[in-house]
Amino acid sequence: PSAPGPRLEKPPEAPLGARPAQVEVWLDAQRPALPAPAAREIDLVMAQLDRLAPELKQLDPATPQAEDARKLLGDHLPRLVKSYAEVPATHRGTSEAQAHFREGLRVVGGEIDRLTQEIAKERLRALETEGRFLESRYGAKKD
Repeated sequence: PSAPGPRLEKPPEAPLGARPAQVEVWLDAQRPALPAPAAREIDLVMAQLDRLAPELKQLDPATPQAEDARKLLGDHLPRLVKSYAEVPATHRGTSEAQAHFREGLRVVGGEIDRLTQEIAKERLRALETEGRFLESRYGAKKD
């Protein structure tokens, strides 16, 4: 008889700023159930979570980026891991299953990068707006 898939828990709910660290701990705990060839992709996602964390700590939780982060980290990434774990043991070790899982991790990593860059661009726009305000308010005054 084939062995049942590993039992995986969802990452715990956490405030947005703490979520990347908790997901990182959760993902690391799932490693024994995940394919060894995916280690590089898992490490990349974990590094991307490190870069995203400080951005999320300062992000207004009502923004679309915050909602995207909540869905990605609290639902989509755990579902990817669960989907892999639910592949029958006889097929889980195949290159096909592992390739699908690795590609899913690459997509998650790409989305984390996109979120990180989008949040940074928003902050740059806010800085630019503030600079324009200051220039209009205090800049070259005409007598």
